[in-house]
Amino acid sequence: MASIKQHDDYTFNHMVNVCVLAIAFGQRLGLRRQDLAQLGLCALYHDMGKLHIPLEVLNANTNLSEKEWAVMGNHTVFAARTLFPLIEADRGTVNRILTALQHHLRYDGAGYPRLRIRTTQSLYARITAIVDTFDAMTTKRIYQRQYLPDEAIALLHRFAGERYDPLLVKAFVNCMGIYPIGSTVALSTGELAVVVESNPDPDRIHQPKVRIVTDNAQLTVPAQFVDLSHPVHRGRTIRHCVDPEKYGINSSHYVF
Repeated sequence: MASIKQHDDYTFNHMVNVCVLAIAFGQRLGLRRQDLAQLGLCALYHDMGKLHIPLEVLNANTNLSEKEWAVMGNHTVFAARTLFPLIEADRGTVNRILTALQHHLRYDGAGYPRLRIRTTQSLYARITAIVDTFDAMTTKRIYQRQYLPDEAIALLHRFAGERYDPLLVKAFVNCMGIYPIGSTVALSTGELAVVVESNPDPDRIHQPKVRIVTDNAQLTVPAQFVDLSHPVHRGRTIRHCVDPEKYGINSSHYVF
């Protein structure tokens, strides 16, 4: 992991984020402790093949050529090759190899790498594929715009059954909520709020617990805690997510 951090700081941070999100998701799925440990390691090492991708390709700020995309796509194979010698010391490495190799294979098998033997993604690879996409879309990069959390959730839902396991996408949405924790949202009252807790009731997933941080565009101190599912707040509904930077809001101040 130290080598990854030295090679590319974003890739290192992304791998750690995916690991944390995958474990949280796995807990919601009810995985056993030993399975959560395996899932965490699979997610942590899923992109380690990018250590072998030249930085000019990895961090290109223009559209990649067909040749460059081929190089980028090989990170799945590079990871598998790097991990393979470790099988003798730890049989659990097989799961890490499969996850690294398959997390871009897609649920319908139409992704990459193209394998001679048709295979389906392992459970860990299917979980990692969803979490990997969510973190990548909601992170600012030089070559793509940063998606708002609700936009990322909507895209995962759109491609369920094609790119992603539809049952796992549904479970991920229930885990994260339509408006994931940390999202900054605009309310029907004109207030801005930060989502601090998802609603575990599937029928009220659109009504999380929030901290209202602005009133008439002015930051409020202290932030008001509101459970949007409570009848007393029936008049407050979420309209959409907003970019917190646009309003000078640091969401982490209200979540942790």
